[in-house]
Amino acid sequence: MADSLPAAVAAARTTAARRIQSAIRGGGILIPFVVTLVLLSLVSPSFLRFQNLANILDQQAGIIIVACA
Repeated sequence: MADSLPAAVAAARTTAARRIQSAIRGGGILIPFVVTLVLLSLVSPSFLRFQNLANILDQQAGIIIVACA
């Protein structure tokens, strides 16, 4: 029983590592987007204002349309 404990812990760590890797791969561009959004929100309190977000979307509309195609 005592010998199986380290093996069980190693298996749990491997499983957890695989889940984290899978989440990172599945997140793709979403993870850097969220990190950037949080950083900009902390640095500039006015970043999350509606007017600013609308301005950013307005400026990037052409790129967003091309990216969707």
